[in-house]
Amino acid sequence: ADAEAALKTTQDGIQAKYDADSKAIKDKLAADSKALADESSVAQAKFAAKFKSNAEKAAAQQAALKAEVKSNAATDAADKQAIKDKYAAKAASAEAAHKSWQAEADAKAAALSAAREGDKKATEATAKAAEADYQSKMSEAATKSTAADNAVQAYTTQMEKDKKTQ
Repeated sequence: ADAEAALKTTQDGIQAKYDADSKAIKDKLAADSKALADESSVAQAKFAAKFKSNAEKAAAQQAALKAEVKSNAATDAADKQAIKDKYAAKAASAEAAHKSWQAEADAKAAALSAAREGDKKATEATAKAAEADYQSKMSEAATKSTAADNAVQAYTTQMEKDKKTQ
């Protein structure tokens, strides 16, 4: 029961504050609307007093429109130029970044190519040395094989002689 009473009191307080704030906003809106209407009627009266006929009013409005068109054209040209300048700067920045990247990529490619060329030459030198060693050993083996064949032939020949003399 105490909680319900406290809740009811809180709700009533919130509702009262809401009602007071709403009334204040509505009163301010009404005052602002009246002030705007008064200001508008004063401006209309001033405009009407300044121009007596509809023709004068139309001519004044046409002149005002022409002046606004000229003003807008000047503003438009300045805005377009600002946009062109902005995007030209962005394009120049992008181009500079691309050139920088391309130069870096070219340098890395050249360094990699040079490293690969060095590796290739070292590998070729190792292969030539290995081939020379292989050819040397094969030549030595061929010489020994020929000597062995000659020794076998000499032995066989000697054995045949020995058989004939016995």
